[in-house]
Amino acid sequence: MSKTQLTASDVIDALENLNLDDLNKVSAATEQQIQKTTKAAQAQALQRMREVASETGVDFDMLMREHFGLATHPADGDKRKVKIAPKYMHPENPSLTWSGRGRQPLWIKEHLENGGDLDDYLIEK
Repeated sequence: MSKTQLTASDVIDALENLNLDDLNKVSAATEQQIQKTTKAAQAQALQRMREVASETGVDFDMLMREHFGLATHPADGDKRKVKIAPKYMHPENPSLTWSGRGRQPLWIKEHLENGGDLDDYLIEK
């Protein structure tokens, strides 16, 4: 039994004949398919990037880690974010650090409000 290939126009035309409940079902199924297709495209792009890195002798995992701060092989089911190295440190309390991403810590905000410069707390590399 062969399936008939539908075009986007066929599907769009058929939508006019559906009631609201069916339209909501189609919408949900469409969103699921978009997510599935997007993930597949991303996986394919990642694989191609790995192939290009390999062809040019570049360590892909190191490239992603060092240039983008990203881990490329998180443990299965591990949804934790990769820890980013701190960029700023409090001069009087070295345990207070900030990566420069996300919300500014209070000690940074206070320093800036008092006329200080962000570079004052920059960690020298």
